[in-house]
Amino acid sequence: MKMDTYYYYRENDFSDFIKFEFSKSFMKELKKQVSHILKKIIGEVLDLQDLYISIRNLPNHNSISKESILPIGIHYYSCHGIYCTLHWHDTEGAQLFNYTDEIPPNRILFKIEDLDVEYFKSDLIKNAYLRGKKVLTDYRFVVVLKKIDIDVYFKILYATPITEDLANSLEATVGEYIASYNEQSQKQTEGFTGLIHSFSLHEFKKKDSITFKIDLGSGVDIGLKYLFQQFSGSAFEIRKIEVKGI
Repeated sequence: MKMDTYYYYRENDFSDFIKFEFSKSFMKELKKQVSHILKKIIGEVLDLQDLYISIRNLPNHNSISKESILPIGIHYYSCHGIYCTLHWHDTEGAQLFNYTDEIPPNRILFKIEDLDVEYFKSDLIKNAYLRGKKVLTDYRFVVVLKKIDIDVYFKILYATPITEDLANSLEATVGEYIASYNEQSQKQTEGFTGLIHSFSLHEFKKKDSITFKIDLGSGVDIGLKYLFQQFSGSAFEIRKIEVKGI
């Protein structure tokens, strides 16, 4: 999330932008907490790297240090944005911090109000599509497709760190699902849906993701949907699947 430098402008006067910067510790808490809040309410459709925040419609520059409520804009994909209200307060009930002051850890709490979540989410999905990504929300997790081809990277992002045992289980399951899809497709008397040719482990990060390289063969569309449906109905704690053409 891009929030190192802030600008605000006086109402109806776009020519008078004023630049100011928060203290490092204030910024650290703001980034951490706002990122967590947005991810929690918007979900995996949100890519924090695409966001930056602006502050708008303040009556005068000096008042910002005394404000605990700020009208902010959350901007994404350069020209798109949505407005809401940012609140903060001292967790120990002391006087409000000046935004330029360094603050101790856990001494400030942020929250966001007046955010149109459904509009924000639908606009993120629409703009992801316009940028060459398609976001599917019909499953238990979010699916992001980008420039799909016959050969793809199939990246599974997990809710917790992935152990070697879990990685082995996921790899075996991908193989089982592909075998099951191919078997069902071959049994079709009408409407053959194609075959997925092969898969292999491409990258395993113990932190939270594992990536497979899959040759979708003639099962590009229906085969992929079959894999999504099977994983969506499984007990695996998947938070997101990203599929990208090679």
